[in-house]
Amino acid sequence: MPSVWRSRSLAVPVSLAAALLTVLAMGDTRVEACCYGAPPPSECDLLVGAPLTVEIRDYEGGSVTTPIHIRERCPNADPPRTASQWALSLGLQVSYDDRDNQKDTWYTTDTPIGQECVWTEHEETTETGGGPVDIQWSFAGSAIDETTPGSYTLEVLATEASPECTCVPTVPGTCWTKDPDATDTVVVVVDPAPGCAVTMENAVACAGSSDWAYLTITNTGDEYGTYRWRIKQTSGNPDWFWLCHYIFSWGGCSGCGIEDWESLGFQACGGATLSPGQSEQFGIIVFMEPQAPVGATATFEVEVFDQACNLSCQATATATVVRTDLSYPGLAEEDEMTSPGGLLCVNKDDDNGDGVQDYCQAGPIVDENDLVPISLSAGFTPDDPANAYWSLCGYYGYYFAVWHSPDKSGDPIPNCYPIPWSLYNGIPSTLFIEGLFSGRGEVTLLVHDGDGPHCEDMITITVVDADLRFGLSEAEEENEPGVYIPVNDDFDEEDDDEDRISLEPTHVTCEEGSTVQVVTQDMHSFQVVIGPGDDTFLEQITAHLVGDRAKLRIFAVNPLCDTECPDTGEYTCWKEIGADYNLAAGLLHSTGEIHGWHLWAEGIEPGRVTMELEVSGENVLCPDKAVATVVKVDVDVDSDNDGTLNRSQAEDNQELTPPGVIVVLNNNDDDEDGITDWADGYDLIAGNADDDINPNENDFVELVVEISEPVDPEVAYLRFTYSSMDPATPPQGSSGGSLVRIWKKPGNVARDKRSALDGGDWVAPGEYTDLKKLSSDGCQAERVMHFWLEGVATGHSRIIRVELDPDGPGQRGAYVHEDSVRFRVVPVDLDVDTNRNGIITDDEDDDIDEHRWSHSRGAIVLANCDDDNKVSGTSTQIGAYVLEDSSQSWFPNQWQNGFVSISQPGPWQGFWAVVTGNDSSGLALEGWQPTGHGIPPSGLGYRLSDLRDAATDWVDGPNDSEDMAQIVIRPMGELPAGWSVELRRTPAAAAFMRVWVDEDLDGDHHLDGDEDLNGNGLLDPDEDQDGDGSLDREEDLNGNGSLDTHEDFNNNGILDTGEDLNGNGRLDYIGACVLGPQNCTYCDGHDYATITSLAVHGGILYVEALSFPTIEFSPPELPLVMCLIRANVQEVACDRVRLRVAPWLMLDHTRAAEQVMAVHVHAGVQYEDNEPFLTALEDAAGPIRRINGRAYDQDRWIQDQIEIGYTQAPYKSFHVVLNSPRNRGPGLRAFGYHELLGPDFGYIKLPGPPNDTHASFGNLELSPPVTVNGAVYPLGRIVHGTMPTAITDFLQAQEIQSPVEVNTSFLRVGHVDEIFSFIPGAGSQGFRVAVASPQRALDIMQLMIAQGHGTSPLATPPNPPSEELETIAFLLGPNAPAEMNQAYNLTIEANISSSRTTLQIGLGLDPATDYLWVPVWFEKFGAATAYSAGLVNGLYPLLTAFVPPMTHGPSEQPGGPSRFEQDMNSEFQAAGLWPPAYVPDWHWYHHWRGEVHCGTNSVRQMPVTYWWGSP
Repeated sequence: MPSVWRSRSLAVPVSLAAALLTVLAMGDTRVEACCYGAPPPSECDLLVGAPLTVEIRDYEGGSVTTPIHIRERCPNADPPRTASQWALSLGLQVSYDDRDNQKDTWYTTDTPIGQECVWTEHEETTETGGGPVDIQWSFAGSAIDETTPGSYTLEVLATEASPECTCVPTVPGTCWTKDPDATDTVVVVVDPAPGCAVTMENAVACAGSSDWAYLTITNTGDEYGTYRWRIKQTSGNPDWFWLCHYIFSWGGCSGCGIEDWESLGFQACGGATLSPGQSEQFGIIVFMEPQAPVGATATFEVEVFDQACNLSCQATATATVVRTDLSYPGLAEEDEMTSPGGLLCVNKDDDNGDGVQDYCQAGPIVDENDLVPISLSAGFTPDDPANAYWSLCGYYGYYFAVWHSPDKSGDPIPNCYPIPWSLYNGIPSTLFIEGLFSGRGEVTLLVHDGDGPHCEDMITITVVDADLRFGLSEAEEENEPGVYIPVNDDFDEEDDDEDRISLEPTHVTCEEGSTVQVVTQDMHSFQVVIGPGDDTFLEQITAHLVGDRAKLRIFAVNPLCDTECPDTGEYTCWKEIGADYNLAAGLLHSTGEIHGWHLWAEGIEPGRVTMELEVSGENVLCPDKAVATVVKVDVDVDSDNDGTLNRSQAEDNQELTPPGVIVVLNNNDDDEDGITDWADGYDLIAGNADDDINPNENDFVELVVEISEPVDPEVAYLRFTYSSMDPATPPQGSSGGSLVRIWKKPGNVARDKRSALDGGDWVAPGEYTDLKKLSSDGCQAERVMHFWLEGVATGHSRIIRVELDPDGPGQRGAYVHEDSVRFRVVPVDLDVDTNRNGIITDDEDDDIDEHRWSHSRGAIVLANCDDDNKVSGTSTQIGAYVLEDSSQSWFPNQWQNGFVSISQPGPWQGFWAVVTGNDSSGLALEGWQPTGHGIPPSGLGYRLSDLRDAATDWVDGPNDSEDMAQIVIRPMGELPAGWSVELRRTPAAAAFMRVWVDEDLDGDHHLDGDEDLNGNGLLDPDEDQDGDGSLDREEDLNGNGSLDTHEDFNNNGILDTGEDLNGNGRLDYIGACVLGPQNCTYCDGHDYATITSLAVHGGILYVEALSFPTIEFSPPELPLVMCLIRANVQEVACDRVRLRVAPWLMLDHTRAAEQVMAVHVHAGVQYEDNEPFLTALEDAAGPIRRINGRAYDQDRWIQDQIEIGYTQAPYKSFHVVLNSPRNRGPGLRAFGYHELLGPDFGYIKLPGPPNDTHASFGNLELSPPVTVNGAVYPLGRIVHGTMPTAITDFLQAQEIQSPVEVNTSFLRVGHVDEIFSFIPGAGSQGFRVAVASPQRALDIMQLMIAQGHGTSPLATPPNPPSEELETIAFLLGPNAPAEMNQAYNLTIEANISSSRTTLQIGLGLDPATDYLWVPVWFEKFGAATAYSAGLVNGLYPLLTAFVPPMTHGPSEQPGGPSRFEQDMNSEFQAAGLWPPAYVPDWHWYHHWRGEVHCGTNSVRQMPVTYWWGSP
């Protein structure tokens, strides 16, 4: 309750006359002008008066009475002032508080109570509690003089802080109060004034605001009156209230003791002169200090004095502190104006699900739940509701908006717009605020009561924006499928793990000036926006990003990891952001770890992830969510090449590692239909049923493409990027890189060659917008799709890339994920000369049927039976090895006819040899002792040395390799670890073939690291191992003390490391045997060899047959299989080739002789020199090769010893001598080996029983080409007599010249050349057969007897020696021995006729035209033998005259012409043939049961007709 104003009468001296109080009118200026704008009093005002006794009670309960003397302030004024002068502006007025906790006044007295008070200049009085300190008074007025009536009030105030007041003084009047119990008011009345009435309005205002309390004084008297008035607070804390008014005159504030009120806390005063009934209104402003609590009250007393200073009238008024309140949920009053204030979330979600963010649209919004209610209260009822209004001011429309309802119904509250009080019958108690954009601002509630009080309240609001920004609209981000993020399953970091498994580098080490970069490929960049983003705000909140980290991981990147290193040191590049990581702290500008607000999302596993950003502050959680669909297209092949497509992580980790999945070049013919598989199975050629399906196809490789959940295959797109070839385009086999076709179906089912885009089965590169076209049935798009790869061209590895657009025609996905697999097409390809054109090509012409052999197709290999390292006319060179026998050393001039051995280490060690020449070049390494030289010492035995190329453990240089069939291995390139390549053969072929390889792949004559194809470890070091320039003992390979020529191949004086591939001390032209019957460093006793290195590089295999076809080796085919082996166990693919061994072929007499050979038999004990024969033979046949008989034990039967044929392949043909097993002592046995074997002249020897004349090759002939019953023999047919099975089996095994065996068992020598000879000339088959005919001889002999020449000897050979035969008459007479008589010869005739019939059938001969009957008389010498010269046993050397033996009879007269020869001439002439050229051979051949043919042999021209068909 306010204290009551008390008054009492007090006599005042006349000198204190009433003064006229003139109050300055109050205008509408600022409050401050009213409060503090009054001018100070003059410095030398004078006031004289009697003492005034005032009782003052202090706040401790005591009271004191003290006189107060008013004296002249300026006693030394000269001249003294007049009354009109000193009476001006008496008074003291409280001015203001300058916030220094001290009360400021213009004038105060510092004299202690009980002493005389003297006015002084302006001072500040420091408050002290506990007792009276000063006395203040207020007296306002002006123009006071002795004649002015009025009343004056002196208010005495205690100037100390009240114990009741606990606030801190901040503005004038705060914590200054009047003691409510003090009797401290003195009223002085001088000259009583007219009557009056006074009213003062009550004041209502908010703390920190004010209200008008109008004061109205009315002259109720009937005479003119002068009034002075004063207002003082009588209750309430004076520090919470103070008054101010506009003063028009200062006169009212002086006189009547009003001055004394200044010291008593007087707050307002004034004066007025009024006529009767006149009223004057004064505008009093009541200020409620900001610290005044709501509900605080004060009482003010108004006293009006008349001019006599009598209290004329009085009134009271109250002041009440009210509060206008604006409050935010959870925000304390004291925090309303501090940052961040109330937290409000941006209303950017879509509660009604219409695709529009809520803050972007007006209401009502169904399910809207993001507006925050704010409470409003005016705190008072306006005095003038009609003129009252309220408004809200702030950052409307930018940071926030205010609505009447939570669903935004109606219009928003306008910003700072006065809203009439009557519109809502006051102020709404609750409004709803909506966050629009992040930021911080204030909201102020203003309440205006017309001209009355105005109140306001203000709160700070921070609008929080929690935003995940993925580049989509808010609605797209928050709803499925959201943003598409790829699984980071590739290998950008180039380590062994998928990027999602191994995130490196997490750190980088900087060197000054270097640049560091972190791999962000395949990670999705997005922004985290938390607003406002100032550090003050971020420090007061937390922010977390939650979501399924098993599917999606979040990272921040240190920006230093993509810039130049600022300094040396280690920097963290990646910071994984877990669900418990406070992003707000990380985003701090000063100390945060995340800069730029950018984060990276990495897909880990396919699926849907809802990421939620949760920003939390005091009583608020601002969320934002973004839906991410982690997608993956998974392309799988057997990348680890283990034979199983298990789609494992291990396979994924190797998908791009070279060489990738191995796809075999599909250039074989699995179904053997003559169509290469890459052109088979899809109806390439219309009308050709063979290419419609390939049921045996097995070279396709499966490929799986899977689209991850939850992508819809019916919507998604796929794009295939790879190097392919249209099925309609014939593949080329090789290109710059590997080429494949991707098929929807496996290779063993029929396929449609059209692109899958057009409804076919070929998955052509390109974009597939309808995945049904890739499905197995074409009806429904499949999540898991199975395809098959077909290799159509080899080359370096390439990539198949499949990209996924998860939403197809939608706009948010595009091609967001891809997966790639590497592949390389590997040719498992052995190529041979299948088409037999002498050239090996990588095309269908050589690929088709390469694995089988037919009359028209198939590769051919020669039996490598020559000796390409042999110097013409000599034996194979053996270098510098020492030759010795068991008993003595042999020197060059003693080597003739010696039996020697080679004992030094090396490839020749242990060979026995027959010495036949004068030096080492004459060695015939046949191992047979010469006559007269005994046998090798006991215990040493024989070792037959065979130096033919097929028998040596090396390759005799380039000429030797030319005799071999080549097999081209197309380079496979790099193979997966653990893979190998095997070259296989059948066990049956093991004894008949060897395969060689040139290890010097780059031709530098050094064995490089990858050239040791057989891994034999036999790599001898450089001979000069210690580099001392001399050949040390341990450095001499053969121990001969010198560096031999064959030991230095690059002429550098040493045998380089790696040059000796097979450990034989020499760098062979072709380094090592791959497959062979023995000494094979590759096959290691097996029927296969590992040739991985060779296959990787590609190269040439050289194949040699070790034997001609035999009965055991039939068919004479050598299959070779090259297989690609996985993990050394499982076959991946194989290629097969088959080579047929070329047969040994005979040459018939219709072929021109390139060389005629005969043995020169030297005269000896048993023999006559055959020089006359040789001379005659040369006259008849041209130059001949004379063979030294001494070297061959005078063996003259060269026809019996050898048969010179040939062998033929598309790449090479050469003569081959077949050595007979006739075993007639050493004889000519070594001739073929020693003198014919050599480069491009082969040698073979057949086994046979000893001393079997039928094993001789006079018993072996060949017909010219014949056709028999439609069967064509373009190279003739072999005709032989009875022979050992070993020979006939061999001949039969050759097949081409299918033998005809005729009976020769009735002949003593048993040779077919005794009874038949093939003569070129007209005949049904283009030749004639000369037939030995006893009947023809009988006819001639009978004619001669009839003509009287019966006494003529059958033959009269020249002397010496004389061997005149029996006469014709005797031979036909009764006394002729049964062994040579007519009956015997007719028996022989029958035998020959029988054999001729066999021959006729076998050769398809016409008996009427195809025979030449040649007269020969036989005798029995154990069996039949020619008694007369065997005229059919002749030589046809040069396609001119036949050269038979001279018959020497029978003649009609001695020395006359032979009737037998005359008859033969006639026969030949009748056939249109040249007459024979007879040569004498009686003593040298006929005598020994042989003739010209038996003693000669010929090397004849090889035909141009190929044994496998027409040229």
